Parts: sequence; structure tokens; C-alpha cells
Amino acid sequence: GKVLLKNTDEPISYASVTIMGKPIGTATNEQGEFTLNFPHEYINDSLHISSLGYKPYIDIVSEVIENSTKTFYLDTVNIPIQPIYVLSKGETAEQIVNKAIKNIKKNYPTRLYYLDAFYREISMRDDRYARLVEAAVSIQDFGYDTDLASSRLRVNEIRKSNDYLTHGRTSKMVRRLFGSSNLLLITYNYDFIRAMQNCSFGNFLCKENFNRFEFEIKECTYNESGLVYIIYVRDRPFDEKIKKIYNNLEGTLYIQAVDYAIIKLDYGMVASGNHYNPYFFQGKYLAYSSVNYKNFNGKYYPEFIRAIRPIASDVVIDKTDEVTGKQYTISTLLINNIATSRRGFNRIKNREREQPKVDLYEKKFPYNPVFWENYNILLLDPNLKSVIHDLEEEIPLEKQFKLNGK
Repeated sequence: GKVLLKNTDEPISYASVTIMGKPIGTATNEQGEFTLNFPHEYINDSLHISSLGYKPYIDIVSEVIENSTKTFYLDTVNIPIQPIYVLSKGETAEQIVNKAIKNIKKNYPTRLYYLDAFYREISMRDDRYARLVEAAVSIQDFGYDTDLASSRLRVNEIRKSNDYLTHGRTSKMVRRLFGSSNLLLITYNYDFIRAMQNCSFGNFLCKENFNRFEFEIKECTYNESGLVYIIYVRDRPFDEKIKKIYNNLEGTLYIQAVDYAIIKLDYGMVASGNHYNPYFFQGKYLAYSSVNYKNFNGKYYPEFIRAIRPIASDVVIDKTDEVTGKQYTISTLLINNIATSRRGFNRIKNREREQPKVDLYEKKFPYNPVFWENYNILLLDPNLKSVIHDLEEEIPLEKQFKLNGK
């Protein structure tokens, strides 16, 4: 199917597509396209398509299937409440964020739960696509109030392209000294709400770090639950000399007024106009992440995580001061299913869990084309034709999957 904005036909990217009241779902790609596989028993339930700032689309699944047109239109919502009105109620941006933090244990699961997810890594060298990894993943988590290290992730299926990344002297030395990086685990850890128990320097939700950041209500929007505050966050200016070197930590929080749940979080280290900017991804980010959450049975679970992260490489500056050799990975974790009953899943054994120093690409897995035909994935953006073009320069991608799946 395809999700578009009513009257303009603009695609709505990363819209949530679910069966209403059920744990399964997917998301649209950057062109608004999606596929959704589900059990036949859901045929009389309702298809639910939603995105922040738009009125949801709801229709009976059986009627959607009978309709030959699989294009769905969302309309924007009117926003009668502006930030000046919200502030007049006496709540500052800091107070709203503080209330959101205090309500985390109420809004997010604190008991064992299980997620099925689709994972993708697209790696780039400069402006060319150099590697693709896709995996079907199981996640066992003990709740948002437990140590992040207690969660367990298991890979069930993998398919991967050839590796056209450059592994030069620097990156090889880094691997020898520190081992490889498991970007699947790193991507899951970008859920800063879940990671509060493991307070990192950049996590502004931690009590230890909160006062290092400043917050500002930028605007408001609406979803099905009502008013949503859009709050800008950035680290406080503390030393301009240091700022010129390290750039800025900044992002955006989307907080529901009705229950102070954080339903979306965008955050990263962004360029601030210094001489390191050419080293950043597209001149914008050193690292960036975006997390969407969905409500299931009164608790909010991660629905979609997207991250941009650099890869150790041998960067070269030529005579014209052009920086080449930048290598980055765009990773995506899309949650397909949520189970909260222990009868609904098989526990992940300790020996099955992913290890932090194992690159997913190095794992040995047979390629299973039948599995991938019926699995809910995030469709590749058709505008990114260069992904296929770059990766298929030597042999077709499907053949690469087979060759690398032995």
C-alpha cells in the first residue's frame, strides 16, 4: 500500500500501519509505501494508519482487501492551541519534560516483554552505497526500569550483500584493539528512555545530566490522544572554545499532554559551523537517532528506531581540501510484533544472545528466500535507486544474498 497526504499526494514517511488493538504492525518508507503481512484471523479487525499531526485512517481489513486501490490518504489536523497558550497555563518546557521523566514507570513496561523486529543496515562510503545487511530479530526485555544490559537480542534470519566498504589501516587497527561493533545492539540502545538506567554523557533524560541541557517549547500538534508538545532540547553553551571542536548535542521531544508520555524522540550530535563539519554525514550529523513509540494495552513500546553512525575508516583530504573516505551506516529497527505474556514467546537463551563486539555481517547464516517473501520489512525507498545500482555493479543482489548465505 501507499500513504499520501490528502489534496497534495505527498508521501507520508514512517507512518504507523497496524491492525487496531493487535500487537503486529509496520511502517511506511520515505515514499509512503508499506507491506503488511498478518494472520487471516484478523480479517474482520480494523486497519489503522496514523502519523503525528494527521487524522488517522481506519477501515475494516476485509473491505480494504476487496478494494483494488491500496492508496490511503491522511488529512492534517487543525491545531487551535499555540505554544503561547500552553505556556500561559504555567507549565514550562523543563516542567513538562520533568513530568514525562517522572511518568516513565507508569507509561512504559516494567515487566518482561518480547518483540519481533526487522533490522536493516545500509552502509555508505562517501556518496556510494557499499553494504546491505537485513535481519529478522527477536528481543527479550525485562522492562524500562532494569539495566539495559539485561535485555537479550537474537538474530533468526540474515541476508546480506557483498561488502564494498574500505577496511584500511586505521579501521583494521581499531578492530584489532577494540573488536568489531554490533550495530544492532547499538541501535536498540538509542532508545534513550530505555537507556536511562545506563546513564551516558549525552542522555538528557538522566537525573545526573538534566541540568546540562535547556528545553524550549517550539510548537504543538495533535494525535488521537489530544495535544502533543514539541520541545526542542540542546546542551547548554558552556565553553565556546570547546563548542567549536565538539559541535552540538540537540534534538526534539514529542510529549503527549494527556499522560506526559514521550511518543517520539529525535536526537544527535549536529554540525555547528566548525572545521570538522566536512567529516560529518552529509555535512549534518556525526551521529543521529530517531525513536517512535506506540501504545499497546496502555504501555508504550518502541515501534521504530533509526540511527546514523560513523564507521572507523581512513579519511583522506585531497589537494582541494575535499574530504573523502567517510563511511557511515544508516540502521533501522522496525518492531513487527509485541508479546507481553510469557506463553506468547520462547525465551532467548544466554548463548543465543547477540554479543557487543560481533559485526552482524560476520555472522554465518543460510539464506532463506521463502522466509523473506512473507516477512514484514521496511520497503527500500524507490528513490534510492542508487542503493541497488551501487550494490549490483558486479552481480545481482539476490545472487549476493545466496553467495553470502552459505
